[in-house]
Amino acid sequence: MKKKALKRPAQVALVVIMALIAFTVIALVIALASSANAAELEWRHFGAAPYATSHEDACRKSRAAIDGFSMPLAAKEHFKAVLGATCSGGTEVWLMPHQQLEQMWSGPDAHNKSAHLMNRKPVAELSVIKSPEGRPYPKGSVGESPKTLSWTFIYEGKTYVLYLPRVCFNWSWSVTVPECATVAYTVDPG
Repeated sequence: MKKKALKRPAQVALVVIMALIAFTVIALVIALASSANAAELEWRHFGAAPYATSHEDACRKSRAAIDGFSMPLAAKEHFKAVLGATCSGGTEVWLMPHQQLEQMWSGPDAHNKSAHLMNRKPVAELSVIKSPEGRPYPKGSVGESPKTLSWTFIYEGKTYVLYLPRVCFNWSWSVTVPECATVAYTVDPG
């Protein structure tokens, strides 16, 4: 009888340990899968599915592209007025790695027969392995992200930025909300 009593706690302990190991393995698999999916969600293939073939072509498509975005109507109207017929102006900037793009026009591509919107895409940083002269860089020391033209509009305390990346002419946009605000006021004594 005593042998059965001793075996029972040992068996329970073994089952608990095996359950903990199984839980740990499942958690690791889920973590690895989600990090792989996160990498797939980044905009990594700059220029792979251009929305337009040139700046002029992108300008011709600008009104339809802006109308397709889910930004406020006031922002859409402002950007269409600023771009006009030539899409001139704009500030040349680099998109920042991990910068969140709210929407981006893309395609057509292998999966989509026509242009389509991609929602909530962070910008990836691609490693550069050689200098323009051909000198190798140490791995991970130099990265690049797309150069773009940008136009800005502030509306209801949010900053809307319209982008036209030079690499693919995929109209895109982002929005930022100020983290804090300063208010100045005068207080009369008493």
